[in-house]
Amino acid sequence: MKKATLLFTNGNVLTLDKQNKKAGSVAVANGKIIGIWQSAEPPKDEVEITEETQLVDLEGKTLLPGFVDTHNHILMYALLKDQVNCSTPPNESITDIQQIIEEKVKETPDGEWVIGYGYDDTLLAEKRHPTKGDLDKVAPNHPIIIRHISGHLAVANSLALELGGLEDDASDPDGGHFGRDEFGHLNGVLYEPGAMNPVQEKTPEKTVDEMVEALEEAAQEYLAHGITTNSDAAINTLKELEVHLKAAKSRKNPMRTQLMIMHHLLREGQPFEDYSPAQLDQEIQEKSDGLARLDSAKMFQDGSIQGSA
Repeated sequence: MKKATLLFTNGNVLTLDKQNKKAGSVAVANGKIIGIWQSAEPPKDEVEITEETQLVDLEGKTLLPGFVDTHNHILMYALLKDQVNCSTPPNESITDIQQIIEEKVKETPDGEWVIGYGYDDTLLAEKRHPTKGDLDKVAPNHPIIIRHISGHLAVANSLALELGGLEDDASDPDGGHFGRDEFGHLNGVLYEPGAMNPVQEKTPEKTVDEMVEALEEAAQEYLAHGITTNSDAAINTLKELEVHLKAAKSRKNPMRTQLMIMHHLLREGQPFEDYSPAQLDQEIQEKSDGLARLDSAKMFQDGSIQGSA
């Protein structure tokens, strides 16, 4: 007879097995299910309940397996939470975006960055991207960058472009391009990472510990929605990997985590050039105390649909 460390009773348990059975009680030992019974409580001769067993009376509430999210960007989401929300809704127009940027600018010292996220040109009343001119009108003395909802585009104002070393004669980078007006001048729209990186690299970056704290807050939101296994679909840097491993080992992110490692970290001359998939998976598991694993290597064949305009 196995000892239960956790026992759920009196529940509406959706097993989601092949027969889609329902049950009334579930016993767990050290994080693994050891028994499921249709009765509201398990038979006394099938599981041992001790003083250390945590008892949860569901009082008729529903219990079901946790959700597995196979593709999202939780760390990116975590870091967006203290940025300006330029999404639609609530913003219906470029004017709306200008207003919330202007509000942020008023509480930000001159010269400091203001960063936004989530604008969607297809949903804005103007049916176009904001431009550097739009941003310059409300923030001439602050560098501004706003990321598109897709994550593959952004728009920057004149000061941000200047800090990124981008002038009108800038050549388009591999795998991306710069938006231009009818006169060939940069209009501030940056298509794909190659075009965004010169500006993004100048933005202030949080420390590892600050990023871990942000990830902890985001993980609690995921858990509140029933997600118990999560895949971050792009680990771009060793710092991002360190954040995930530290958050997992400390259980600040208590979810099981799958990590997609970007291809450039695996290439010749890069940190994981000599690693086999099994070796990299083993290292990730060891450094996360078994809570994180290698999902896959990720690479892009071409850009996004949004970035092809």
